[in-house]
Amino acid sequence: MIDQPCFLLPASDRVVRCLPRDANGLLYADAQCRQPLIYPTTDLPELVSVYVPVATDVIYEVRSVGQPYTGSTVFERTPTGCNSIPKSGSYFFAGEVVPPESFEAATVHD
Repeated sequence: MIDQPCFLLPASDRVVRCLPRDANGLLYADAQCRQPLIYPTTDLPELVSVYVPVATDVIYEVRSVGQPYTGSTVFERTPTGCNSIPKSGSYFFAGEVVPPESFEAATVHD
């Protein structure tokens, strides 16, 4: 298991797990939405949880934080395609996905 503060969030395996603090969603460096970027909400962490829309579910992938993105435009995936949005703040390339089993599953105690 990974030793850092965590939040109870639904992981990509749909199990509620103790995951790292979240980033502000998943954006992209390219107009085809193939090069993922992250926008950390706190000091630059080693790992972040990234919201991933999947049909009607809300799940999070944990990704490592990669190299800084120095481009001038970012893109977001929408139902109509990949659209450019204004860039504000510091973005980083999203690193590898960390398997959800690396994080403790939540348990309910009576």
